[in-house]
Amino acid sequence: MNFRNQIILICLQLLISFLLLRQFIGGIKLYQLNRSAYKKRKKGETLKEWFFYSRYREEIPKIIIWFYLGVIVIHCICLIICTALYFTNHSYAVGRIIALVIYWFDAFWIILFIILFNRPSSRDWAYDRWITKRRGKGK
Repeated sequence: MNFRNQIILICLQLLISFLLLRQFIGGIKLYQLNRSAYKKRKKGETLKEWFFYSRYREEIPKIIIWFYLGVIVIHCICLIICTALYFTNHSYAVGRIIALVIYWFDAFWIILFIILFNRPSSRDWAYDRWITKRRGKGK
């Protein structure tokens, strides 16, 4: 696996991870809020609020937000390292190891999410297994 393939693999893994986690967290938002409340909160949302979920801190568990941000940071760091190795003409063995670790890390957490949140009878995630639903306004 040469450097270009390593960089492409890490970019694809970053894209897949980003989209899967956004879809998962989007489902949590809809699980916690009704459609009307969701539309009201979404209106006027900035890019920063969209990326960091700052409007939904009460609804989304902190561990999920930290995991989402951690996955993005890890992928970006590994991408920067592989790109730096590519431009400095170092041995591609280090980049290969990094790309494979990222690949297996993503495979592990995706399988873990499927085991924890899969509902075989439906296409929806089973958020109610691990996340308590908050109803109404807080005190």
